[in-house]
Amino acid sequence: MKQPRTHWRALPYQLAFRAPFSTAHGLQTARHGAILLARDGAGLEGLGDLVSLPEFGTPPLAEMIAVAVAWGQANGQLAPGDARQRLWADAAAHRLAGPVAAALDTALIDLETRQRGAPFGVALAGRGSPDTIPVNAVVGARDTAAAVAVARAAIAQGFGTIKLKVGLCADADAELARVAAVRATIGPSRRLRLDANETWTVTQAQRLLPQLAIFDLEYLEQPVPRADLAALRACRGLGVAIAADEACTDSDRAAAILRDEAADILILKPALLGPLTNTLHLADRALDRGFRVVTTSVIESGVGVTMALHCAAALPGNDLAHGLATSALLVADIIDPQLQITSGRLTVPRGPGLGVMLRREHMVHTAGGR
Repeated sequence: MKQPRTHWRALPYQLAFRAPFSTAHGLQTARHGAILLARDGAGLEGLGDLVSLPEFGTPPLAEMIAVAVAWGQANGQLAPGDARQRLWADAAAHRLAGPVAAALDTALIDLETRQRGAPFGVALAGRGSPDTIPVNAVVGARDTAAAVAVARAAIAQGFGTIKLKVGLCADADAELARVAAVRATIGPSRRLRLDANETWTVTQAQRLLPQLAIFDLEYLEQPVPRADLAALRACRGLGVAIAADEACTDSDRAAAILRDEAADILILKPALLGPLTNTLHLADRALDRGFRVVTTSVIESGVGVTMALHCAAALPGNDLAHGLATSALLVADIIDPQLQITSGRLTVPRGPGLGVMLRREHMVHTAGGR
């Protein structure tokens, strides 16, 4: 029996956060996922990060792992480039969940570019990329004093853009006071963006937005529930740009936001959007129509963050900071070398492939791999 040219397997992980991370979806203490490994006959391995986010409606992790490995083995006779063609067709026919297709595509691109001795970005429509991209720091502390301390530390590290999680306070006055305190801490020259994670009604958002506008915000992310694009659109034009996040975690929804002009900015999470061409095509369409685009991680392992970093670096003419400075939120990461941030800019690893390797021994001891 002919042996497959590519063998697939998965290593589950559990990455603990340094501190519980507050969002409007609840208190999070760890990220669960799995690293897909595509190994060729010469021993080269491509890596993909398959991440589980129940709050975004992903299928159970065990189910996604089984589907991903079965798909990889069924298509193991194909060269990586040909396998990607098959993957695009299966994803377009909705035979694969977005995170499964994203992880498979990442591993295939990583393997193919390692085989060629080329950087990962070469496979992203042949685009070049800068050496570094700007990234934002995240302030998720619920208490105002703690939020101010985190923001102060971020500016000391050279970050020029701060994202503050909102929707965590009991009343509007406390919310406004918390935003005011963080703005005062970072000063007028740095950018401040807010993320409400769907916590407000459209009435609350419309009441708060004119009051928030005095803080010179870059944008407000997902103020209302993801399913209500009319409500999201109703938040526009009130003094603060509106970004769609949870509302565009699949390609069809993102396309609907563009069609309905329901936001000013798209927050794209490549880990959830299927094959990486989906992220790039959505970004191109958005930029061509005058929208702005931010690429973010989902606080996954460094494998997934590196993939999203390469996608962000491939975007043309976009000066917004991206949401990729998340590795510091983990007790330990599972890649080598670690991603480097200097003065608020993340260095893009250079090839071959993703430019990072998996630290299996670190995965076993600190990430719950098995």
